[in-house]
Amino acid sequence: YCDSDDVLYANKHYVAIHGTKSGTKTIKLPKKCKATEVYENKVYCEDGDTIIFNLNKGETKMFEIIWNN
Repeated sequence: YCDSDDVLYANKHYVAIHGTKSGTKTIKLPKKCKATEVYENKVYCEDGDTIIFNLNKGETKMFEIIWNN
């Protein structure tokens, strides 16, 4: 899902990432979805398979994934 050395957890409905260093992160998902960051309640991906965002070292983001049919 992610080429960086950050800590990433994923299951069928959520993807969480914890930054080991600051920078722009890209999460590539297996198919199109809507991805909403749960703590911010912000949509990062409406109908795609890629989530791109900035993450600081020590910060965690968790995305709720709703897969397209």
